[in-house]
Amino acid sequence: MAELTPSTREAARRLGVRDTTMHKAKRSGRITREPDGRWDIAKLRLQMRETADPQRSPLSGGTAAEGTPFARLKVAQLAHGLMWKARSRPGSLIPVSGQRPCQ
Repeated sequence: MAELTPSTREAARRLGVRDTTMHKAKRSGRITREPDGRWDIAKLRLQMRETADPQRSPLSGGTAAEGTPFARLKVAQLAHGLMWKARSRPGSLIPVSGQRPCQ
């Protein structure tokens, strides 16, 4: 089943972009809502990737975006997220390797 949401902010959060990015893309015709007015997240990802400027956006998937500060930040955030996982106790992190918990 398709992942749908009526909220632009929620759609932006699921895509990992700001809601202003969504509004600008909609205004310029890069993305469109479903006929019922909701956002289809899978279609949004595809539309954003297909229409992204490879010189400016890490969403484009092109190699030209690797050098932008935003792309480097996103890569660092993803790498950091892979190194840590949530422990059963909220607010506590442990290394994925199973070493002692960090305080």
